[in-house]
Amino acid sequence: MSRSRGDLYFSNKRIAVLDRMAEEQRTLAVAARERLASGAGDVDSAVTAEIELARLADRRVDLGARVIAARAELRRWLGDDADDPLAADAPEFLIDANHVREHMRRHPELAAFQADEAIAEANLRLARAERAPDWSWSLMYQRRAPQFSDLASVEVRIGLPLFQGSRQGPLIDARRADAVRVDAERDAAVREHSAILERQLAEYESASANLIRARGTRLPLAQRRAVAAVGAFAGGATSSDQLILARREALEAELDVLDLQERRAALGAALTLQYGEMQP
Repeated sequence: MSRSRGDLYFSNKRIAVLDRMAEEQRTLAVAARERLASGAGDVDSAVTAEIELARLADRRVDLGARVIAARAELRRWLGDDADDPLAADAPEFLIDANHVREHMRRHPELAAFQADEAIAEANLRLARAERAPDWSWSLMYQRRAPQFSDLASVEVRIGLPLFQGSRQGPLIDARRADAVRVDAERDAAVREHSAILERQLAEYESASANLIRARGTRLPLAQRRAVAAVGAFAGGATSSDQLILARREALEAELDVLDLQERRAALGAALTLQYGEMQP
């Protein structure tokens, strides 16, 4: 459900970006046609502007389909509540790597081994107890007929664990092997989950670092270049092809930021669901 909610949120954000870019591209296409009509432009520039506008429309349709699919998936889980407005802010999951590592053994698959280990140890103790002599005693008092004296008796029973090599010994070995097997399976599961966790943490850190660079460097530079291209085009210093290229790079940079936000949110959600609340 969290994946569908995130997909819906970020798809809507991408649609908003594309709608804004399409509106600007529509204005550019009109300007290109007017320049062509006045003899100041060329056919290639006008056609390129129209093609770019159609390309944006195609991407808009694809994202619209993703929104419908995500909304349908949410409706499967939430019913009519799936149509409620989404939060204005992007979903955030702050991950403390050290805290996650310390609580890795709380994962349900690893926690289940505690019960298996307890059962294996209990069975081993029971098997070992079979080697010790089992003894019991009982006291009995009987009041008999007047012509007979009362009777008191004490009975002691001792069960000797004979033939240990062929009876108790193999049972103990089998129970010990079970305990060793459970320990080995637990250690293997811990190593597997540790490897998966380290990979997820590395991906989360990578997405976070890339998001910082995309927001702080690539997106501002691409936007400044697009603004400069608009001014140059208005002054006749550059072609519409160069303007479209600069605007396309700015669009892709903005969409890259959303992609990285979504990627980091998905990784954070997965870590939170697997290892519980991350904030200590």
